[in-house]
Amino acid sequence: MSVAIIDFETTSANTDTARPWGWAVCVASDDFKEFKTYEGLMWADDYEDICSHAMRVCGVEEPRLPATTPHTSSALEEIVSLLDTCDLVIAYNAVFDSRIFGMEFARQYSRSEVPRLNWACALSDVAYEDFYRCRQLSHICLDHGIYVPNAHGAKADVEAVRTLMEHRGLTRLLIEEYRDEPWVYMTALLPKPWGKTELVAKELQKAAKEDGYSWQTCRGTAEPVFTKKWVKRVKSSLFEEEKAKKMPFKREVLDVINT
Repeated sequence: MSVAIIDFETTSANTDTARPWGWAVCVASDDFKEFKTYEGLMWADDYEDICSHAMRVCGVEEPRLPATTPHTSSALEEIVSLLDTCDLVIAYNAVFDSRIFGMEFARQYSRSEVPRLNWACALSDVAYEDFYRCRQLSHICLDHGIYVPNAHGAKADVEAVRTLMEHRGLTRLLIEEYRDEPWVYMTALLPKPWGKTELVAKELQKAAKEDGYSWQTCRGTAEPVFTKKWVKRVKSSLFEEEKAKKMPFKREVLDVINT
């Protein structure tokens, strides 16, 4: 039994148009203690240039990779050969990486041939405590005492995720169990931050933020969007504990969503 941790470097952050040009896969044991990392580049003639932001973040000097770079189709074949040996595929932002992988595979082959993988997200499928406020990979690693050299490089990032999972004592089964547990979405009922209630509202907003509430989308997520609401989510097994907390504002359940 093994897991794969994957990361892509892409031409932009737009998942509808971005193309992968760099990749890394860390194949690890179920407890993340034993591992081996693979990495590579890919390119195709129909790629758009790597955007200036991605060039700056990844330390790339030219917007296009040389003609000698392995073709994207052959790189994907190598990646699939690694993922096929694993029971779980993890990415730190699995919504992004799974879409990049699926979209590019469909471009090179066909949508019907995209491999059906068991994905988990090291960002949203791990029970990080609320005091880990910043969820950027390099920041949360530092908060766990883990230094990430060359942050935003694919190889450094997959190895950072592996180290983080091992540090937290996680296993494949623990991640899958937490991922599959329903989310309970809650809203904080706060007064409008203007007029007579302005000062009170600001104090209550501060308390809500400190308790993990955020505006319209839950921390670490892009959807669902709850228009004009302060929201947070908790796993169903923690809901009774959450409900029992004494807070200076009222709360309501908005939805329960199975993952």
